[in-house]
Amino acid sequence: MKRSSIRMVWLVSLAVIGVVGLSAAAEPPGRSIEKPLVGVDFLEVLASTAGEPILAVNYPWVRHQRPSIEVRKIEDTADARKARPLFFRTEYMKGTNLVAMYRCEELSADLPATAESAKDKVTFTMVGRRNLLNKPSVVVRCRSEEPGPRYGVRAVFGLLDAWSVDSRKLFLQLPREDFAEPGRIEVVFYRDEDIVWTQTANWPGYPAEKQGSEGETAGEQPAAKEGEAAGEQPAAEQAPVQ
Repeated sequence: MKRSSIRMVWLVSLAVIGVVGLSAAAEPPGRSIEKPLVGVDFLEVLASTAGEPILAVNYPWVRHQRPSIEVRKIEDTADARKARPLFFRTEYMKGTNLVAMYRCEELSADLPATAESAKDKVTFTMVGRRNLLNKPSVVVRCRSEEPGPRYGVRAVFGLLDAWSVDSRKLFLQLPREDFAEPGRIEVVFYRDEDIVWTQTANWPGYPAEKQGSEGETAGEQPAAKEGEAAGEQPAAEQAPVQ
């Protein structure tokens, strides 16, 4: 009698496990947004020796496969409230964009470099420069005025090695062109196509640039011809993403 009861419990357990397994297998694959880590603060704003703000990310980023970070300027408008994460790595970090990012990072060892492309009414500008860690690096400026989930101004850091102090700390420099003014920012940390965490922070903005004796910004190189950025070399011609 006891043996029959044990056998019956074992069979019921197998049935329950089978139902759970089928339910999990039936879930369609896709992007996931993991539960936010409540009460954990990964961000702080520091100041460089020149007085410019640094966005410090305190998180073991190397533990994740293909990590990337997206920083969005939060605006209090109807269009901005509809904005959602861009998923740059999986949607746009391929083809022309990926080649341009690597090329800009490589060229920035000697001189700043830029490249542009556009897709889905979003303009991408890959900017390669030596960063405050004196490493060749690249950040992608993403801008869209089209109402919808892609609306707004973002900075994407897709090649994080160049921005790393160590395996648990990143020093990010947001593009002055888009983040000169103080305000709120949203930071999204991705593992490949999945969002691991998001966090908002106050951004102090950049201090006003000092002007030279002839009205030019101190230390600024003369403007390049035909609209090229001063002192920068083009890494690739503007082309749609394949």
